[in-house]
Amino acid sequence: MIERTTITHIKPSPAELAFCFCNASSEEQAMFFNEVARIVEGWDRPFPFQLEMLRQEKGLTRDGREVMRVIGEYGYEGEI
Repeated sequence: MIERTTITHIKPSPAELAFCFCNASSEEQAMFFNEVARIVEGWDRPFPFQLEMLRQEKGLTRDGREVMRVIGEYGYEGEI
């Protein structure tokens, strides 16, 4: 008998990432944002630089901007 192990690298699409986030529990969503915070700590530039690049992205729709705005407002209002 021959056995093979195959490694497949899969890059989720933006739609798949959004689906996973939207279907996660509030605890999982909180863990997501905590993980983003951990990852960006090691970046050469501050996180707001990436947000500015995102804000200027031509593909970002009005609805996408609105979601960003609401997340920002709730994040600020819920600050501990």
